[in-house]
Amino acid sequence: MPTTNGRSAMRLAKLQEALASGGTLHLRDAAELCDVSEMTIRRDLTTQKTAISLLGGG
Repeated sequence: MPTTNGRSAMRLAKLQEALASGGTLHLRDAAELCDVSEMTIRRDLTTQKTAISLLGGG
């Protein structure tokens, strides 16, 4: 499993902060918040250990 690089870690921290109130965040909104593609967010979440989960699909 790859290690978290600095940019990925910053994105994950930003997402955790946005979700801290117990809410949800759509993938497209997470990507917009971090100014990256949806695929980058998906890759960050699937390759790193984090408390954030991806739900659904399609």
